[in-house]
Amino acid sequence: MELVGTRTIEKGIEEVIVLVVFNWNIFSRLSTSIKLGIETVEAIGHLHDIGYIHRDVKPQNFTIGNGEKADNIYLLDFGIARRYIEKFTKAIRIPRRQVKFIGTIRFASRSCHLGKEQCRRDDLEAWVYMLIEFTQYAILPWSRTINRETVLREKQRLFNGKCSSLHRRFH
Repeated sequence: MELVGTRTIEKGIEEVIVLVVFNWNIFSRLSTSIKLGIETVEAIGHLHDIGYIHRDVKPQNFTIGNGEKADNIYLLDFGIARRYIEKFTKAIRIPRRQVKFIGTIRFASRSCHLGKEQCRRDDLEAWVYMLIEFTQYAILPWSRTINRETVLREKQRLFNGKCSSLHRRFH
């Protein structure tokens, strides 16, 4: 087993924000966000390549490596991960008709809110929310809301291009 860092990406990005504000260098923030976005989506892709979906993609479930591997990003917490392909046949599993909400409200996909079986797309949708937070210089519009119906409505507005609190580039 490999020891990885204890700093989550969320903490790492906060350190970058402090450096950016201090140096007045917005480009560094954006380029760091892009690098983190690429690294994190690659980690998710590796998990998908071996037949699993994570189902709880969020900044707290990524960490930065230690020592020589300080440039590596690691995906953590597979407690609710699920195999999406059959082990021996490699066929995609038939979705269950109804499932309970699982994951983190703030980053969960719209399908998860609707009680649908999650798939790779849902991990990527959660990743999009994470990336928006990294590049938006703010928090998601629904991050302070705990009502699942309200959060779902806001996420649907975002994908319909009607989320006015986000910068225009995300519509």
